[in-house]
Amino acid sequence: MAVGLAATVASYIGARALYGFSGRHPLLLPVITATLVISSGLWALDIDIDDYTASVELLSWLLQPVVVLLAVPIYIHFEALRRDLPDVLTVLLLGSCISIASVLGLALLLALGDVESISALSKSVTSPVSMPLADAPGGDPILAGGLSILTGIIATPMSLVTARFLGLSDAQTGVLLGLNAHAVGSAKAADLGMTPLAYSAFSMAAASLMFAVILPAVHALTG
Repeated sequence: MAVGLAATVASYIGARALYGFSGRHPLLLPVITATLVISSGLWALDIDIDDYTASVELLSWLLQPVVVLLAVPIYIHFEALRRDLPDVLTVLLLGSCISIASVLGLALLLALGDVESISALSKSVTSPVSMPLADAPGGDPILAGGLSILTGIIATPMSLVTARFLGLSDAQTGVLLGLNAHAVGSAKAADLGMTPLAYSAFSMAAASLMFAVILPAVHALTG
């Protein structure tokens, strides 16, 4: 048990060092590189995922207060968020609808089965939300969670490149990261400053609520 926990912490510390040495390159976010190291180690040593999960239960428990702490930057920037709320919610609603429509189109184009389609529909929210959203209508929560994490990893550098190309403000960059890249994007937003983190955390939470309302209706309409 202690070995798995120690290996995870050591991997993250090493990933943070690499991230700093690289000049904070978005492709070398600690959450990405540490995950790759741990995954490779589990595969190479043929360690059962359930055994590893049990060994890092303490870290899973610590995630709960960490998520709650995301309310701090939101509170600090409450007035700014309230001022920008109509614009932010409009962007989140449009982005959520575009995401759902694109997944439905790809599912039709690739002739995906019901389980795969349902699982993919929830990929655009953070994994703790995407998994139950996929599970309830008959999808695969593990697949949904994996796709959500993969989406975050891919969307983080793409969002940053887009933000730079369009000359977006810190707040707009935060919205982009929270909507497209969820928790991974919010981790990067924390490196950019308190303003991007506040808008990213709010966008991630608000988009999750939107998906929780919209997806059941989509499942009902598509059968």
